[in-house]
Amino acid sequence: MELLGERPAWSMNGSEALSSIDSIDAEIARLETARLPYVARVDETGHAEELGARNTAELLAFRYRMDPRKAHATVRVALALPKYAAVSDALPDPAVAVPVPDGTDDTLPPEVLLRPEQMGVIVSMLEKVPATVPAETLRVAEEELVKLGRNMSPAELRKAAQRARDLLDQDGPEPDEQKAYARERLNLIPDEHGVRIS
Repeated sequence: MELLGERPAWSMNGSEALSSIDSIDAEIARLETARLPYVARVDETGHAEELGARNTAELLAFRYRMDPRKAHATVRVALALPKYAAVSDALPDPAVAVPVPDGTDDTLPPEVLLRPEQMGVIVSMLEKVPATVPAETLRVAEEELVKLGRNMSPAELRKAAQRARDLLDQDGPEPDEQKAYARERLNLIPDEHGVRIS
């Protein structure tokens, strides 16, 4: 299979094949980033419901045969991304196509700082930070996570993001009073001296 007029893979040495993979990966990241504002717009307009879907995530899952969890995550991130400048700036520029490699420095693919999956991890964590955390603190956490994302896999970044979220929210999530109430019990146990209460 030839892509973008390249030589067939079988005719390349290892270095040339790896260079082609670099370009293809950069183009995939660019296109996934380019898709996000359109996903957000479909959601904002309610177009999925006009087409008979319950929501945009259901439309994406059906139309593009996406895993439903990935479709929901894509919609959540697409809607939240505009709030996070450092994350947005680290994503590939959707307007700049990736050049086809020909072995010269002019066709080297642009460096991809964050891939969409890493961006999703960071945005998801930032969205879970309580509103009581100061905006400046949140901005610093965002910038630090972007720096970490340059060298971490999504799984590693998820752990770091969770740790950052825990540090930002020292009190932890508010307890659900209904669940706490449901767990409460009063036991009256007869014993030889009367009744024992637990």
